[in-house]
Parts: sequence; structure tokens; C-alpha cells
Amino acid sequence: YGKTAKLVSALFLLGTATVALAFLPGYSEIGVAAIWLLALARIAQGLAWGGAWDGMASLLALNAPPSQRGWYAMVPQLGAPLGLIVASALFAYFAGNLSADDFFDWGWRYPVLRRLRHQRRGAVRAPAHGDDGGICVVVRDPR
Repeated sequence: YGKTAKLVSALFLLGTATVALAFLPGYSEIGVAAIWLLALARIAQGLAWGGAWDGMASLLALNAPPSQRGWYAMVPQLGAPLGLIVASALFAYFAGNLSADDFFDWGWRYPVLRRLRHQRRGAVRAPAHGDDGGICVVVRDPR
């Protein structure tokens, strides 16, 4: 229990829901179940992001150099808006430049698959702060 379990669970759910979106079968393959699975994956993403939202800012602020704590704590707050802008731009590009068949077949999945392909991971371990002796979380590698 505590910060570690909450943050790791939220990030695991977020990653699992994103992978599920990337490999979700189409309507022609499983019918109306595809619609329900898509909605379920998006709901899971929203719940997971809400669970990780507060923990990431405090984790990064605790591990930041004292002169840059505000900057580090701001980064997780920009993740969702910047991701939405990039994904929307890719989505608009593909919607405008692919045939309808290609777009509905694979084009709408491309932003998700691109993110999975380029994800690099590193670990941050926070010093002991209260309830669970530290937090270990997977975050983007700054290299």
C-alpha cells in the first residue's frame, strides 16, 4: 500500500490500456465487442492517468535539484496536453493523406504504435518520505 503501489499500479494500467488500443481487433473481426473494448481501454487510460497525475509531480519535485523543483514538477502536468497535441496532429495528417480503407485499417493506430516503439525507460528512486520508504517508478530516460 502507499505511494509506490498506487503509482506503479496506475502506470501499469496506463501502459496496458495503451497496448490494448494498439492491438485491438477491428469491428469486422469481433463485431460490437470491438466498440466496447475500445471504450473500456479509453476509460482505463483515463482512470490510470488520474491515478498517476498527482504522484508524478511530487516524485519529480522530491528528486529535482533545489533550484529546479518547479520545472521538474511542471513536466508531468504537460504530458497529457503535449501528447494530445502530437497525437491529434498525426491523426489529422493520416486522416487527410490516407485512403479511407487504410486509415480505418491501420492509420488510426499509428500514433499509439509510434509511442510504444520509441518509449525508453529509466527508473527513479525517491528517498524515504513517509508511508512506504520510497518510490520506484518508471519514467522516460532523459538521454
